[in-house]
Amino acid sequence: MELHIIQRQILQELIHGKHRFSELQPDGVENNLYQYHLQRLIGSKIVAKADDGYTLTPMGYQIAAQWSTDLQSVRLQPVVVVMNLIFNQKGEVLVVERHKEPFINTLSPPFGKVHYEESLAEAAVRDLHEKTGITNVSLQPIGVIELRTDGMHTIAHVFRGNSESGDYIPPDLLLANPNALPGLEALEPLFVE
Repeated sequence: MELHIIQRQILQELIHGKHRFSELQPDGVENNLYQYHLQRLIGSKIVAKADDGYTLTPMGYQIAAQWSTDLQSVRLQPVVVVMNLIFNQKGEVLVVERHKEPFINTLSPPFGKVHYEESLAEAAVRDLHEKTGITNVSLQPIGVIELRTDGMHTIAHVFRGNSESGDYIPPDLLLANPNALPGLEALEPLFVE
């Protein structure tokens, strides 16, 4: 999201709390120009007018959580995902083919982003079902790993489960040697029973 310098100045003030109209106007900026940019922030649902001043909206809070005071802009943040390591009785791990970036056309354990207002455990269950259809696996959190690849910085909360519930897993989705998954060498200690 690209913000005009005046909008960034207004946002910078609101990150530090609610302000009145006159307190938000940057020094040296004409009133009409200031009002225009304030209205743009309101129209974008980043700022809201309250009885006693202006404040950030929920979208504004999301921007504030990623805001860099030094850069006066949003800074890239790591992506938070859940990853499911599902093993069968033979110790083979469930993998899925990725159909979108990142990692398109590669095999990986099912993983996906945590949705807003969703717990990590809820995200793990939802993502496993969405990617595989599997629902009867008890998932246990086993650790957190950091994955860095070209252009990606991911924090993965890893869950482990065993597919002993009778859910059929097609043989082409089972990998006998989990350590063969490219780019996931950091997971090796988590594969040990």
